[in-house]
Amino acid sequence: MQLEEASLLLVDDEPVLLDVMGALFGDFVGHVFCAGNGAEALQVLAAQRIDVIVTDVRMPVMDGITLIKKINEAHGQKPPVILTTGFSDLTLREAQDLGAQAILGKPIAHEDLLHEMRRSLRDPDELWQEPDRATVTHTNLTTSFESLDAALREERIAFGRRGFCIEGMSSLQEGPIDFTLNFKAD
Repeated sequence: MQLEEASLLLVDDEPVLLDVMGALFGDFVGHVFCAGNGAEALQVLAAQRIDVIVTDVRMPVMDGITLIKKINEAHGQKPPVILTTGFSDLTLREAQDLGAQAILGKPIAHEDLLHEMRRSLRDPDELWQEPDRATVTHTNLTTSFESLDAALREERIAFGRRGFCIEGMSSLQEGPIDFTLNFKAD
């Protein structure tokens, strides 16, 4: 789905920020809905088809973390959620464990938020099939584990809804990564 066809729910307890973001993203998104907290967001979700949610973490009445948990418990629509925060409340790993697609620190560059919204609307198969950019240097990562079960138990590898994380021994550069995983017992 293209962002221009999507419906966006912005959730933030700062009215001025909510107004500015609503006006800004109205130029890029098909429909923009706004809510001042998680409880209001749930009401919007009950009444509207929402394709992506951008929510603050810290808010009165119902915070963004509780909102994600309520969405995950619901039997209805479960749009992708992007968290925003002015604090270091959560790590990316913790946010993804909750089901968030991304977590962005405030102040947020609107280009970064647009990128994450577009990315969250893409089909996972499409993301995995993006061609390599020939001009970018590939990083090579080779990692060995005793077994897949051991790596999972030791939390050295984790699988999520849209990918996986690996604890590696080398620092990585931005760009494509070629990797080899060796599970000795498997």
